[in-house]
Amino acid sequence: MKNYILTSACLIFLLMLQSCCCNDAEEPTGLIDCSIAVEMHEQYLSANPGNTGDVTFDFKEMQDYFCKIEEIAKDSSYTNLGFRVYFAGTPGPNGEIVNTVFFAPTYESGGDTFVMGELLKDHGDIGNNGGDINCNP
Repeated sequence: MKNYILTSACLIFLLMLQSCCCNDAEEPTGLIDCSIAVEMHEQYLSANPGNTGDVTFDFKEMQDYFCKIEEIAKDSSYTNLGFRVYFAGTPGPNGEIVNTVFFAPTYESGGDTFVMGELLKDHGDIGNNGGDINCNP
């Protein structure tokens, strides 16, 4: 459930961001009413006490990230672009591990989904709910 809620929120954010920065963008789908978003967030927090409840990203940084993805995709044969949101831990200010998420842009090739390794510093495999997805086909 927590994966669904956070992934849905991230996807909705990405759809809204994409529609803001591209002249040829279609109207985003999957938008949810604010009251439903609040209810879903409250359900997540009650089911996961002590976990991070939200993650904030800089708008300009995300715009630049999208533009870089489009640039790489145009110079390659990447099709069916998407994003995978990974839950992660990172050192906090006091050395404790804090929850975060990171985005991994994806594309399809031969019926499989791959992570665009050009935008990840480590070109190794990244887990996918128990399976591995190689960054390079």
